[in-house]
Amino acid sequence: METEEDVGCRFCKKVAKFHCQSCNYILCRTCKNRHLKYRDIDDHYVVQLKDVKKELMEERCPTHRGKLMELFCKKCIIPVCSSCVTEKHNGHVFGDFSAIYSTALDFLKQKILTIKKDLLPKCQSSLQALQKKEHTIQNQIAKLTDTVNEYEKQLNGDPSDVISFYKACKTEDKELSLPEIKKNEQDKTMFQKLYKSTQLDQYIRLAAAAQSGLTGRSNHASPRPGYLEEGDNSAVNNEIKVPVVKSAHHISCTQDGNVWVSDNVGNLVLMDMSGNSLVKLATNGGDEGFHSVTTKGEVIFTDKVNKCVKRLNNHNDVDTILKTGHWKPTCVFSSPKNLDIFVGMVSDQYAKVGRFDKKGKALMDIHSDSQGRALLKYPLYLAENLNSDICVSDVNKHAVIVLDKLGRHRFTYKGDSGDNGGFWPHGISTDDQGHILVCNSYFSNPSVQMLDENGVFLFIILAKKHGLQKPRSLCVDSHQRLWVGQWHENKVCVYKITI
Repeated sequence: METEEDVGCRFCKKVAKFHCQSCNYILCRTCKNRHLKYRDIDDHYVVQLKDVKKELMEERCPTHRGKLMELFCKKCIIPVCSSCVTEKHNGHVFGDFSAIYSTALDFLKQKILTIKKDLLPKCQSSLQALQKKEHTIQNQIAKLTDTVNEYEKQLNGDPSDVISFYKACKTEDKELSLPEIKKNEQDKTMFQKLYKSTQLDQYIRLAAAAQSGLTGRSNHASPRPGYLEEGDNSAVNNEIKVPVVKSAHHISCTQDGNVWVSDNVGNLVLMDMSGNSLVKLATNGGDEGFHSVTTKGEVIFTDKVNKCVKRLNNHNDVDTILKTGHWKPTCVFSSPKNLDIFVGMVSDQYAKVGRFDKKGKALMDIHSDSQGRALLKYPLYLAENLNSDICVSDVNKHAVIVLDKLGRHRFTYKGDSGDNGGFWPHGISTDDQGHILVCNSYFSNPSVQMLDENGVFLFIILAKKHGLQKPRSLCVDSHQRLWVGQWHENKVCVYKITI
């Protein structure tokens, strides 16, 4: 009959009677014989398990060889021999080592017994109950998700169709109760956390925006999000020809009203509002957002060949700020808040955004969400919003990915429902109200779109009817003017948009 002190064999789980002190294996008689048969017996010291405790009591002092450690120093919490007492532990309080060892052994055995008898059964019972609840919740989430998907299909229909659908839902879905989103910010946050891993995230943002009056209304006579009215809202204030570049793939505005413009082969030029070329620079950048202007007026830019970020200071000297190792830098943005540098990078099939301080010290790497899934495929353009969110335009994912200041995924925007399935995000910027502006370069419906800080689509600011064909870059300057560049022409258009 087994007792509480019986220990299972390492290999067959039968009651163990022996201990191989060379291997620290606990063995039954059969496994002990097999263990010694296939090993050099001289190298293995096997004793009966009942003698192990006795031998442990005869532990020898490592300092004074040959002397048994019979005492336990309560101040230093170590076993000692009689010589240790007089040399290093004079005046300390001692106890009998074997007695203290026995007490410790009994305590640990009691703890193990308590866990096995009491805690484990309770945990297993709780786990089973949670699994049942999880199954119920997953079914409810699936039903709610299907309902939301069906509702979203109806959102852009004719008013009469929407009303008919509403009446049908009221009749057929009396038992369905979507969670109410109150105006209290804490309640909204709790709701978002509850449904964070489901497809209801879009519903949450739309519902929250609708409740605060962002969707469906504005201060202007637009009945719901869509094109801005014709007129002064999107008037071209100026057009600047940039003869040095072949196209306007990226734009960085300076504090004094000038603008850096680059093409798809690394030519970078500083222009003033009159179209005069002030500085010309040949770089190893490409067709991405590879440059940014700091609050000190310096331009920083990526070097994909040498895998680093460089700086052109106000004295026109170029130096290297930081190196990206084996990662190829694609885009960069200098934070106006603290001069931190955000760098989009790729390596083989992987992509990430790195955050560095102004001296180039690495602060953070952002590459996956809380579930360990890759967030990015090819970060093309970067911007920082008023609330410190990091906005990434990823053309390979056909999405704008927005992260909070700690690098946590907030939301993914995959285009307006009017994009007809085509969303190729390129240039991205933000304004002084926290709106996100992004170029959609899809060939059949090019546009410049505006979102709120929570990813809710607000307006299409510019489209084909405003002369857009292949928009690639945009930037909102300190005067809230919108600068837009296109792939097929070497000019930049400047707009003053009122919303």
